[in-house]
Amino acid sequence: MNPKYKSLLLLLTTLFIGIIIGMLVSGWMVKKRIQDMRSGIEVKKNFIERLEHQVDFSEEKWEQIRPIMEEHFERMGEIRKTMRYGIRLEKDSLHNALEQQLSEDEIDHIFQQMWRMGPAGRGKGPRRGGRDSRPPHGY
Repeated sequence: MNPKYKSLLLLLTTLFIGIIIGMLVSGWMVKKRIQDMRSGIEVKKNFIERLEHQVDFSEEKWEQIRPIMEEHFERMGEIRKTMRYGIRLEKDSLHNALEQQLSEDEIDHIFQQMWRMGPAGRGKGPRRGGRDSRPPHGY
């Protein structure tokens, strides 16, 4: 077989395998998101049931406070949704502000690093045993 055709066949095979893997991973992620949305409905029920088992109140007392717990749980869920939307707006605002000073690649790099750090700048941190693994002075 001609090396030129062999290289082309290898390239096409690799591309095809990559497309198949991408489709499988994408399908899995969509399925997981749907399951997460469905489980969100059951979270309130499961949370309150688990709390009932952990906090030893009489059934009479739980009948009194269950509606209060459900109401506040729903409000906290709404606050969480609002916070997510606010954070998304702030990220867009930051991106727009950085466009005046940085290239698109530099902005992408900053956002990738922000994603890796996680909430409030907590990331993986230094490796164990490293020079920076000591707690700050006074802790």
